[in-house]
Amino acid sequence: MSLLSGSSSARGVRETGSLLSTVQRTTKAERAEAIRSYYDGQRPVNLPSRVQAIRHFVVSPPWIAVQALAIATDIAVALIEWSCNTNYHKLTAYDSCKFARSTTCDILTVGTSLLYCTDLTLRVTAFQPRIFFSKGWNIVDFIIVVGTSVLSVVELSIGGWGLSAASFLWTIRVTRVLRSLRAVAMMGRTTTQSCTCMRRISGENKRRFVSPEHDFDLDLVYITPRLVGMSVPATGCWTPLYRNPISEVARFFERFHPDAYAIINMCPELPYSSYPFRTGSVHRFAVQDHAPPLLADTVLFLEFAREWMSHPQNILAIHCRGGKGRTGSFCCAWLMYVKEAEDAEDARNYFALRRTDTERHRIRKSQGVETVSQVRYLNYVEKLLQDQKAYFPKQVLMPRPAFAKLLRFQADGVFTQGPLPQDSVVALHDVSTQKILYWSTAEMDGWPSSCVWNLGGVTASGDLRLSVFGREGLPASTDVLSRRMKEAEDAAATGKHRLAGREPGCLFFFTFHSSFLNGAQMVIPMSMVDMRHCRRKWYNQEALVTLSFEIVSNE
Repeated sequence: MSLLSGSSSARGVRETGSLLSTVQRTTKAERAEAIRSYYDGQRPVNLPSRVQAIRHFVVSPPWIAVQALAIATDIAVALIEWSCNTNYHKLTAYDSCKFARSTTCDILTVGTSLLYCTDLTLRVTAFQPRIFFSKGWNIVDFIIVVGTSVLSVVELSIGGWGLSAASFLWTIRVTRVLRSLRAVAMMGRTTTQSCTCMRRISGENKRRFVSPEHDFDLDLVYITPRLVGMSVPATGCWTPLYRNPISEVARFFERFHPDAYAIINMCPELPYSSYPFRTGSVHRFAVQDHAPPLLADTVLFLEFAREWMSHPQNILAIHCRGGKGRTGSFCCAWLMYVKEAEDAEDARNYFALRRTDTERHRIRKSQGVETVSQVRYLNYVEKLLQDQKAYFPKQVLMPRPAFAKLLRFQADGVFTQGPLPQDSVVALHDVSTQKILYWSTAEMDGWPSSCVWNLGGVTASGDLRLSVFGREGLPASTDVLSRRMKEAEDAAATGKHRLAGREPGCLFFFTFHSSFLNGAQMVIPMSMVDMRHCRRKWYNQEALVTLSFEIVSNE
């Protein structure tokens, strides 16, 4: 198996070790090279096997659309024939058969029967006969499909078989009943396959846990044999149609890890009850989407994981909404803590190789930690572990509190198109309290080479965020500072805090921690500043932004 090989199927957890062995045995340089090769568009050496390719095909949108069309055709033909057969009492039996049948109906009947048989053959091949016929509903499905196909052939040839009129009518009526049952069964199965298809589409090229033996197809993967990354367990009516249903997630853990699993929930926007997880526990961390976990939350997570994972049989499952950024932040922190990865970059490569299904070469997207503030905080975790020499099982402590007097924020050669800098204002946020500490308007003395925002020497500590707001959506006569301050105050008063970067008019932002400020300036390239992807063309990505400060105390 190559580094880029990413089998997305497993027969229970007994295959987990073989699926993980390649990533664990490789070095930091080899993992980095594997990621670079994937980004460069290199095809994986090991393409999906024939069985895996068929398994993907039977739940693909084109095949489901063909089945839906076949079902609609089958129902239409059945209704036409049932309508015609209401005149049986006025005709002879043989004439009734001819009256109910036309060449078009015959062709459609044969076509749908062949398609159903093809689908059945593909599913038997994909899931293997031993597994396929171990399920009672598959056996019923097989009998209905094969039986109706045989009876349809008999019905089409019935005129030349010399049967009695009573036999003619009996055969036709049995065929009609079985065909109705077949249509109902196919509708139920196609609905199930459609949900699986939508979950695969929403999961993009994330690696999945697929076990035909136990009927699992989940957006879930073992990062290590004892660390699981997944998307949010979904509740309600609509979300389970395209996310992991919570009942299936609970069944997975109760089936493979009873009394030995803990779930870390990093998705406050989609709450759910912990009741389905009867023998496990759910621990919640309120981390905003596309934002890094607070440093205190990361330390708290490592402390919980240290105690929980000290028992060899226990496993840890981590999820956010899609099981990528926030999930990857905690997973990478754990990989560094237990020395599965050498540093933050290696941890991100490790996680990305496990979370991304690299066999899906048509989708060239890494499912790793990519939000730049999340990357910055993983670098903080790396430095924290190195400074304290705190690796498993040693306890990790918070760094000493550092207070900084923030002086000014400067953007040099950043604005190339889009919003004008003279219309922009800066807000300094305390992330842990969700309060805005200071607002500032732009000073244009150095324009066009630079733009400066005075931060008033405000003293701050802990997790901080600096956001730049523009005039977007406001009339030219409106004062930008007054309006953005009013919007922030209204949001705070109602308790409806918006996600970082999703506030009205937010152009870009970055999050940092005061304990890791050194010297007198923090210089960041625009490529390491958070913003919506569509807005990156507005700014010079090679330009620099500079935060000037003074360290007041480090107690």
